[in-house]
Amino acid sequence: MSPLPWRVQDFHEYLRTGNSLFHGSAAGPMAPVVHEGLSALPDADIKALSVYFGELAGDNNNEPAASPKLQTADQAQHKTTDLRIDHGARLYNSTCSACHYSSSQLVKGRPLLALGSATHLDDPSNLINVILDGFRSDQGIRGVVMPQFREALNDDDITAIATYLRQTANEQPWPI
Repeated sequence: MSPLPWRVQDFHEYLRTGNSLFHGSAAGPMAPVVHEGLSALPDADIKALSVYFGELAGDNNNEPAASPKLQTADQAQHKTTDLRIDHGARLYNSTCSACHYSSSQLVKGRPLLALGSATHLDDPSNLINVILDGFRSDQGIRGVVMPQFREALNDDDITAIATYLRQTANEQPWPI
């Protein structure tokens, strides 16, 4: 599930590099598919897969920058929050925002988390696993890492960050 439709170029970027600017990074079972399997294919094959997946997804070639979902996520990300009150926002700003999109420009490999598929799923497991275990250098974009926070954050902290991210994505909090 993604707040923005997948386009052919999004599939190509994800399948070739392990990361899509508007959809996130390949982790878990997708990391070896991208980095060990698909990386051996010629680019023409990756393009063919991307076109096929784009057709399945109903690629409409809309520019993501014009999407109301992106604009809403951007506004929520930059909304002034009373960090003394919102524990999740405070934790996000001190723990996550140095790497995850805190400017007006999207940066490859440092996604706007309000757009990530894990933030929009009905089950929080993917997001929680990424917070707990991070990304190794062989996942997502090769060489880019996200530290694990398994030892640094407790369950309440992780819940607060996940809840804050759901709010920035204009989604209802997951049931606790």
